Amino acid sequence: MKRLARVEEIPGARLTPLRTHVDDRGHLTVVLRNDQPDLRRFGQVYVVVSPVAGTIRAWHKHSRLWDWFFIGRGSAKFGLVDDRPDSAVRGAFATVTLCASAPALLAVPPGVLHGWMSLEDETQLVSTADHRYDEDGWDEERLPYDHFPGFPWHVEHR
Repeated sequence: MKRLARVEEIPGARLTPLRTHVDDRGHLTVVLRNDQPDLRRFGQVYVVVSPVAGTIRAWHKHSRLWDWFFIGRGSAKFGLVDDRPDSAVRGAFATVTLCASAPALLAVPPGVLHGWMSLEDETQLVSTADHRYDEDGWDEERLPYDHFPGFPWHVEHR
């Protein structure tokens, strides 16, 4: 597998730094607005709390659904693998770390396998999708977290 330097090298994937407004009352971060690129409709928002650092939730992809991820508490390492047959970078992967102290929004387009690993206890992920997730799995394909041998889920010491 070829490793890409940035998630934005996967067509459609986007990492958007978010602005936090701070005053004596606390802080406010706007996560997603209706003028967000690629947000053509709203499906649902859900929150996942990972109680233990090192928990991996991967892999899955959607054929037509867009996902947007935000870390509200803690930090997480995300992995993306482009699995679209017509993509110039098919089979390539990228990783990115999101954390609550440096707010950012990660957009994942349809056809891109994705997953995440919590880096801290009690990491909280907020996920927005442009379609509802239906329990019958109409638009989801899953693979085990270890499907890609050697994928760097571990913390990479530098």
